[in-house]
Amino acid sequence: MIIMSGDPIYDEAKQSPLSAVRDEIEVLFNNQIGDQEAIVSNIIQDSNGNDVDGYIRKLIQEKELSINHERFTHLEVTDSSLFAEICDYVGVYNLPIPNSSFVYFLESKDFAITIIALDLLDGTTKVYMEPMELSSEFLIKIWEDAINKKNQKPNTAQIKGVTKGFPANWNIPHAGSQQIDKSVKRR
Repeated sequence: MIIMSGDPIYDEAKQSPLSAVRDEIEVLFNNQIGDQEAIVSNIIQDSNGNDVDGYIRKLIQEKELSINHERFTHLEVTDSSLFAEICDYVGVYNLPIPNSSFVYFLESKDFAITIIALDLLDGTTKVYMEPMELSSEFLIKIWEDAINKKNQKPNTAQIKGVTKGFPANWNIPHAGSQQIDKSVKRR
């Protein structure tokens, strides 16, 4: 993702810390170390949580990472008790619930990382990354819930184009397209 405002000094100042996030993700995946030394905790200057979120999503969507990931799960943190638990976990205190706090899970066949981005409301963002095997039980529960939610069958009442349980574009066969069993007597 290239930041382009027309001011090259501003663009470089904004892009450089975001590029460091990409580099840290790749280092975690390439080394696949599951110990405390693999934990990354940085403050990114001049970027809010939405900047970091947009950047991480773009890395995944445009396949800009040099890793083979199989699944990317993300969620915005809006629940106040979950937010407080995450803040405590990453060592951020006395922070009101911001609108841009995110948790990501990036998985390959044999390794996964948890990424947390918290908007610190002062023009900085705390980015915390760790191998998923080191993640707290509450983070694993968040991941399991998100995966289960994705894998559930959708509620047809919430799908656009579905009426009374039937898809609006459902093709009902015409009498000429199927052989009709004439042995059935009609009343």
